[in-house]
Amino acid sequence: MYLASRSPRRRDLLRSIGVDFETVPPDYDEAEMGMELPAEQVQRHSRGKAWSVLPWLKPLPAGKPVIGVDTMVVIQGRAAGKAASTDEAMALIGQLAGRTHLVYSGLTVLWSDGGEDQPLEMTDHAVTEVRFAPIPEAEIRKYVATEEWRGKAGAYAIQGRAAAFVEEIRGDYTNIVGLPLPLLVRMLRQIGCWPPPQLALSGFLFGSLTGIVIKYRAPLRKNKISFLIKSDGYQGVSAAPACARVFLTSSVAPERLTGSGRLKT
Repeated sequence: MYLASRSPRRRDLLRSIGVDFETVPPDYDEAEMGMELPAEQVQRHSRGKAWSVLPWLKPLPAGKPVIGVDTMVVIQGRAAGKAASTDEAMALIGQLAGRTHLVYSGLTVLWSDGGEDQPLEMTDHAVTEVRFAPIPEAEIRKYVATEEWRGKAGAYAIQGRAAAFVEEIRGDYTNIVGLPLPLLVRMLRQIGCWPPPQLALSGFLFGSLTGIVIKYRAPLRKNKISFLIKSDGYQGVSAAPACARVFLTSSVAPERLTGSGRLKT
């Protein structure tokens, strides 16, 4: 799939669930519109980011959706953007301290059914409640000095030092990080792109060599695949489609290779 985002945190989240993806930086102006609800705004921005990368992906391959995401922190009914200075960061975290705020993420999935028409679209949002403990001003100042807040909605990173401020979370934690994985998986499942394709692997011995038998559980779109098996003394291999045998100059026992590998078409 394609991720229309520059965020390293979103990349890390996708990797954590075994998704193969390419990053395409969006070319989109996040302009505000008056009288717009938070859910409406994050959905509009996620849609804009996803559609902005399509000119670089034409024609969009079937089975490789585009993911656009936008995240917003709402404090007492008001949107809190990304702080532009240390003073703004201090003020934002001061407003969060001792209070409950909301984190909204809009998520758009664009995909092709293999035809030449415009991609199909699905857009939704997630919301999570986060309560911060009271934070002394001296601790806020120390946190801001770490610079961790830069580029973050609400001026904090829950996966970093700001985790120490959190008293309670109601909802999806990954939404706070910036990509609501349960929502993404549900949307991908609806369009037939979940779970990710897998390889079935089994080991064998041939003389002094250890090898594997590769069986494919999903259709291949290219005439070669590559995969990675994590095991002692072994890093990876490429093979042609069909049930294939690959010999490895490794001392790994065959049973150590039995399991699933990740397909990368």
